[in-house]
Amino acid sequence: AAAQRARRAAGEFAREGDHEREGMAWVAAGRAELVRASRARAAGASAVARARVCARAAGSSFLAFRVACLEGDFAFGGGDLAAARRAYLRAARLSESTAARVRGEMVRATDWSAWEDAYPRLVAVEYAAGRTPALFRALERGRASAFERVAAALPRLSRERDDAQARLERRLESIALRLEARGRGRASFAASAPPSDVVQEERRAVARELERLDRLGAPRARAAGVGFDLNATRCALPRGTLALEWFSTARGPAVLAIGKHGARTFAPRARDAEVTHWIEEMRYHARAGAAGDPSAARALGDVLAEARGRLLDDVLAWARADGGAVEALVVVPDGALAGLPWPALSPVPVAVLPTLAALRRPARSSHRRAVLLVGLGGDDLPEVQAEIEDLSRLVPAARVLMGTDATVARLRRAVVDVDWLHIAGHGHADVDRPILSGVRLADRWAHVPDFAPEGRAPRVVVLAACRTGELVGGFRNQWQGLPGGLLRAGAEAVLASLWEVADAPARAVSVALVRALREGAPLGEALRTARTAAQADPVHSWNAWTWGLFGRLDIRFPGIRPVRRASFRGAAQGDARGNRFPPVVKSSDSSRIEPEARS
Repeated sequence: AAAQRARRAAGEFAREGDHEREGMAWVAAGRAELVRASRARAAGASAVARARVCARAAGSSFLAFRVACLEGDFAFGGGDLAAARRAYLRAARLSESTAARVRGEMVRATDWSAWEDAYPRLVAVEYAAGRTPALFRALERGRASAFERVAAALPRLSRERDDAQARLERRLESIALRLEARGRGRASFAASAPPSDVVQEERRAVARELERLDRLGAPRARAAGVGFDLNATRCALPRGTLALEWFSTARGPAVLAIGKHGARTFAPRARDAEVTHWIEEMRYHARAGAAGDPSAARALGDVLAEARGRLLDDVLAWARADGGAVEALVVVPDGALAGLPWPALSPVPVAVLPTLAALRRPARSSHRRAVLLVGLGGDDLPEVQAEIEDLSRLVPAARVLMGTDATVARLRRAVVDVDWLHIAGHGHADVDRPILSGVRLADRWAHVPDFAPEGRAPRVVVLAACRTGELVGGFRNQWQGLPGGLLRAGAEAVLASLWEVADAPARAVSVALVRALREGAPLGEALRTARTAAQADPVHSWNAWTWGLFGRLDIRFPGIRPVRRASFRGAAQGDARGNRFPPVVKSSDSSRIEPEARS
């Protein structure tokens, strides 16, 4: 029935002379015939041929892309893997040529998923053929553009950019209070009424201005990793590190495991629906813990244990049997898997990356040593001021913006020559318009362009606020929002939260983190120590799973030289979905701090 209606629609569009819609109707007819399988192969081939003619007549890249995907689907369904591979590669080239002309975070986050279809199909062909090196190339080809290497030279600020910034400041100032909503902060969890249509329109306008400002100030970047093959990846992996690149199959998620000793694919032990269920359960229990449920930590631990057993046990057992100890994991997720707290699932440190090409990204050299501490407390966040005061005692040379001094304008001026930025307060993740995600300051919400005012973010950004680590993106892992935006602006690591964060434990984790960093621990090990401290309070132990590290694990605090080699030296570079680590045994527990009592 769908095929008949699509053919009728194609006839209507043909009479109107609309070749593009006619072609898309023939694509729909072809897909309907494809579902009927062998009984309709001739009719499907006819639909494909007519759609191809329409694509040439309309000059439409997207229609040509859909036709190529459909041709590959017919070839794949008929068992002709070589023809399917050729069709999907043609679709991939069309997608890449279009992507090179498109800029803008909102476009990539909301309108780009249709252009991703060629890559999972190409992966499915190589997986069916059992060609492991080609499977890896297909995965990396689809994801390489997500992680951009920032050029060394920064652009000069133009008059156009200054004017755009002035307009943006005026607009944001006028609507800041109306956009304020309860339920976005570290200690506030009540639901808020939806904003009015007027405020929604203003939010769209602000998002457009932010997009334009981000484009004006962003440094030139180029995609990394095209042609990065399996052998090069194995050579780039540090000793004891196992890379896991996940992808979707018809039966559920599968994984390509890569180690120094070899590579192997593993059949799925979980369905996509189960992954979604785990994520929902984890977030539910995290919110319950934030609301004061003492049983939330145990329930969250049970869900994590189930997910760990289904996703990681077989892979780790193989790696340990064939290649010795596994000291660290590098995970590249796919689809819904990007929403899992991977470091909470693993018994060893984990970095979650958008692409394994990030492994060869060189460490950023910087002469800057300044540390900036920013905090906006208030009656609902009494621990923020105490947190900033504790950190300023640990880092006496740090610059401090606190309370009414913590304005966006002052942040923008101070962050230009800062190496390490720590912000505490209310956070907000906007899934519909990721560029509107931000942290609340005294005058308005601060967004990615505010943290990187000259197109260059600090080397490390710590966001001690709710939901600052949420990611938006599909197969290409074009992670939008705060972590992805900051990493694209040159940050090497972003420490943020996956879910809600309680006020007092957030202070305890932040202080324990900086204390461990000051003792010489790299960022990954310091976060592991801070997480151990958070687990000391049974009421707030659920906070131990909240914190995530996006980026390198081996970064050290400004001015601190290594005192020992980390066990996971350089194991993680790039983007990472929320990291938290298992307890670490230390010769001294001086880096630990007990969580403060709940306010």
